[in-house]
Amino acid sequence: MSIYRSVCILFATIVALPAAASALYSKVAGIDDVQIRRVLLRPDKEPSLAVASESAVYLGDPGSFRKVLVLKDEELNHLSADNEVLYAAGSRNGYRIESSAKRIFSADEEETIHFILPHRNRLYIGTSRRLVYAEKKLLNWQALPALASTAVYSMQPAGDNLYIVGEDGVYRLDAAGPLQKIFSTRISSDGLRARCIKADIQQPDHLWLCTNNGLYASIDGGASWQKIFIDGLGSASVNYLAQNPASPETLYLCSDAGLFKIEATTGKSEILYQGISTSRIQWIDFSAAGEIYLATDQGLFKSDPTPTETSAPAIGINQLLIGEPTIREVQEAALLYNSVHPTKTQKWKKKLKYRALLPKFSVDYDKTIGSSFSQAGHYYATGPYDWGVSLTWDMGDLLWNSYEDDIDNRTKLTTQLRMDILDEVNRLYFERLRLKHEIAQADPAVPDTFGKILRLAELTATLDGYTGGLYSAP
Repeated sequence: MSIYRSVCILFATIVALPAAASALYSKVAGIDDVQIRRVLLRPDKEPSLAVASESAVYLGDPGSFRKVLVLKDEELNHLSADNEVLYAAGSRNGYRIESSAKRIFSADEEETIHFILPHRNRLYIGTSRRLVYAEKKLLNWQALPALASTAVYSMQPAGDNLYIVGEDGVYRLDAAGPLQKIFSTRISSDGLRARCIKADIQQPDHLWLCTNNGLYASIDGGASWQKIFIDGLGSASVNYLAQNPASPETLYLCSDAGLFKIEATTGKSEILYQGISTSRIQWIDFSAAGEIYLATDQGLFKSDPTPTETSAPAIGINQLLIGEPTIREVQEAALLYNSVHPTKTQKWKKKLKYRALLPKFSVDYDKTIGSSFSQAGHYYATGPYDWGVSLTWDMGDLLWNSYEDDIDNRTKLTTQLRMDILDEVNRLYFERLRLKHEIAQADPAVPDTFGKILRLAELTATLDGYTGGLYSAP
């Protein structure tokens, strides 16, 4: 069976549906910073919770944290653990944290550290220039020859294999084999870039690749790949993917479009947003008790149990759309309001076509000087000041106009911006309909209902901002 058909069968029914009892989230107190990069749960350790912000590492429990590392002149990019030891990757230095923090690696000038990972008896560090490794006890750092001049962003162990995400693609490093490239990306400012890779807990040959343009999957160990289309995700950046060991059939996607929960057995997906004040989710981890912790750009969030919702009569899509603009009307309003409608570039090209037919017009005010020759000599005559008008045509503009290059470049930028706006508007529009459906069937006495109403107002206000007041217009 082909990768395309297998993945399509697995995810053919991916639609964002409200769950019967989704988790509510609340912000965790005790952390000063807002920008949280990583969260790490260590069930057998005390304290079990480690949190990395952009400039500090915290240890503790909700409401009671202490800082074990504070950085100056660099940012924290990654956090990992091995037994009793925490490892932190600052942008300039790598640290080992036990009773105190100790620097164990320093980057070269103009080199940035992206991650640090313990695996078996080695430590691996990926930077903007190379991948280095060392024995844990000796710390004799050396570069992996095959990636000695390539930016490396993340790494994921899976059994005896190591999966490495680099600037130009994804590699697999076998325990007893050479480095093998299994996915290629484009090295450009607007190209496809991999974020991280995860092997499925239940089926290690099934790989999930998070990119700046959605989620990709492979069911044959990376021999072939297929993009997974998830309702509401669009082309948003997927920052991380995780499976809860207690329920490995469930996937959690951390993305710039929110937190997505996907049931791999049924293909159904759900956007989890209750109580989360941002859609930019960086990382996720799970406690032994089943609690979910989220690292976001608005702080650390933790899941809380949700009361079971009472059942209500089913509400059809036609009822939800009463008094609502269609998705096409919302798209048109957003494109026109943000000046990225396709008709704009069409008008540019039409005006340029007629530009070559119009002459260059110039006016001058000067006097005429004439001269004549005769046998007696050379004579000059000066006339009075007078106005002059001239018209000139460049007939070459009828074939090619240099301004066409400018229009092509501006059209490309406008098209990219238009697609970004459409992705966001589509996500907001259908999330709003799903939320209306949940509110219509919810019990008003359930505390979660008020949060849903606030979220509905937030989505409406955001769509109003994109469309210039379409929803608030009388």
